[in-house]
Amino acid sequence: MQPPAKGDRVLMVTNGGGLGVMTTDALEALGLEIPHPSTELTEKLESRLPSYCALGNPCDVVGDAGADRYDVVFEEAIASDEYDIFVVGMLLQTPSLGMEITNRIATYAR
Repeated sequence: MQPPAKGDRVLMVTNGGGLGVMTTDALEALGLEIPHPSTELTEKLESRLPSYCALGNPCDVVGDAGADRYDVVFEEAIASDEYDIFVVGMLLQTPSLGMEITNRIATYAR
């Protein structure tokens, strides 16, 4: 349902560290690039997210995340133009992460 990506640079965004690591390992095995965010992007994310988020690749917004943390990552990472593909992993483990996240992801997909 998406047009082909313009490149093979992937950012994995998740609220579960293990899920993120397993997914990025699988993506690398398929030949996709999993580049670390630039210093500039990392600084922007650090200024808007809690200090305990893991801002590498995968980008782990951690288990207590609401949809707003995913918004921050999408906004900043899309604006940076460092990635061609976004893979989202969500563990619906937190009451603060309701199904509204699916609507937000669909908005970014457009």
